[in-house]
Amino acid sequence: MDQVRYQGSREIRKAGFWALFAMMPGISLAVSGVLSFKGGFSAVHLLVLFVVILVLTTPLWLVIAGRNLGSTTVDDSGLHARAILTRRDVLWQEITSFEVYEIPGRSSNAGYILRAQLAQGQPVPLPGLYAIHSDDPKLVADTQAIRSAWIAATATRDAHQP
Repeated sequence: MDQVRYQGSREIRKAGFWALFAMMPGISLAVSGVLSFKGGFSAVHLLVLFVVILVLTTPLWLVIAGRNLGSTTVDDSGLHARAILTRRDVLWQEITSFEVYEIPGRSSNAGYILRAQLAQGQPVPLPGLYAIHSDDPKLVADTQAIRSAWIAATATRDAHQP
């Protein structure tokens, strides 16, 4: 099997960049402005609050944008999930099933992501396999392709075991 890389559609990746590079500084500036006025406004006070809030919220924004900007690669050995901050390699034999999981939240955060359920219990979200609607044709096709690769890989492994 050749390596196949799955990533979000252009619109999904664009939304990830928008969240990371436009919304993060804008919301941080708005919050720091509100807090600055509450504590007695000064430009230095505003700048310090902006930097502190930006630094404190960066990991949150990277996690949110990670599902949009990440990717999942499939090969003979298993899945390789890459988000902005993390990388996770999962062997085919560790996986028991796949599910399309609804991410709760408001419209800008809500959506559906494919997760691999592991034998040890924890599901692994697969970056790049994210859509706004559960019946998105790309998500459905990618899910079916990954399930087929998993079935083929586990069937081949089982056929070679005595």
